Amino acid sequence: MNQPGPTTHDSPVAEAADEAAVRALFERMMEGWNAGSGEAFAAPFTEDADFVAFDGTQLRGRREVAALHQDLFDKWLKGTRLVGHCDVRFLSPDVALLIGHALSAKLD
Repeated sequence: MNQPGPTTHDSPVAEAADEAAVRALFERMMEGWNAGSGEAFAAPFTEDADFVAFDGTQLRGRREVAALHQDLFDKWLKGTRLVGHCDVRFLSPDVALLIGHALSAKLD
């Protein structure tokens, strides 16, 4: 007999509110990129975050994420804008997996 999988939230309303909060973090990250600010880009990350960049570079912690991105914003990514969307899945009530899909472009 098939049993339903475990629920991750007490109610659909709680899950929707949590999903909106996670999505807002992704939006804040994109806003930081669009402002050209490594600090603002990294602000949604935790102090002990693991970040894997598009080229496979692994960064540990908010400071590394901010420093690398500020260097990029000051040089190769200067004036770029980031647009995208994300998918959110809850692994447990306290753990969400966010997979972001984004594209940067230079607007002149």
